[in-house]
Amino acid sequence: MHLLNDSQKLLIVAFLVATMFSIGLSTAFDDLRTLFASRAFVLRALLTNLVVVPLIGFAVAHLMPIPEPSKLTIILLACVPGGLGAAQFTSKVAGGKSNAGAMIVLLSIAAIVVSPLVLHFALPPGVDLALPYGRVLGVFALCVIVPLAAGVALCERNPGIAPALAKITGLIGIAAFIGFSILAKDLRSAALKSLDLASVGAMLLFIVASMAAGWLMGGGRREYRQILATSSSMRNAALCLVIARNATSGAAVMPALIAFSLLMVPPNGLLTFISTLRIRRSAAREKEGGQARAS
Repeated sequence: MHLLNDSQKLLIVAFLVATMFSIGLSTAFDDLRTLFASRAFVLRALLTNLVVVPLIGFAVAHLMPIPEPSKLTIILLACVPGGLGAAQFTSKVAGGKSNAGAMIVLLSIAAIVVSPLVLHFALPPGVDLALPYGRVLGVFALCVIVPLAAGVALCERNPGIAPALAKITGLIGIAAFIGFSILAKDLRSAALKSLDLASVGAMLLFIVASMAAGWLMGGGRREYRQILATSSSMRNAALCLVIARNATSGAAVMPALIAFSLLMVPPNGLLTFISTLRIRRSAAREKEGGQARAS
């Protein structure tokens, strides 16, 4: 199966750079220090993504009656956190945008450093999946670290223009994400149609269970629960594709990986929509209550 063409790759890069720059523009250095200083939340995030979700994936893969490539796909995804597409949803969390970028960086680093070790124990013997560190680190630095750091630095130096520029670059990121979704529709649909119904059901079960685990492990703050729910369920399908593409046995799992990249969007889009609607209704009730007290 052919992977992304040049136009689709360009839109993905545009989405990542614009979104991470927008998040950085809404983030001060103190915000990043506050999140990483919250050791309990950081530990819960790492525990969820590197222990709980892999166990969920392992259980789903072995308990559901699905073909071997689908089993390997779910296990591979379960062991590789840090899906960069999560930025499309976590950056919309009310009161949590400044935490979204830090969470992406944290889980992406965890994926690069820890995932190979987790995969070594989770995958069956003889499966030759390896991580091309040089290429992955280069893309991660250029598309995530550099724009995020540039946005944070500009936010610190010119706080007056940062909010307006964050909105503009955020809209560019949304447009790039929509454009990619349109151009990649046929590729993803073909990959989804290549799977049997049991495999699709197993993937959806894995996604929903991972969302629930992230929500429960998020702690007392609602924005942390939502960020962790999305970050935990949107696995790093792009990195998994890179790993599979560099393996002699990786071709068998590529259709399922591409299909997963489509399946994980609607549940997280629904969660974001429900949370946004709840916040707006709550704000409307507070406004009505304030007007009633004033009168």
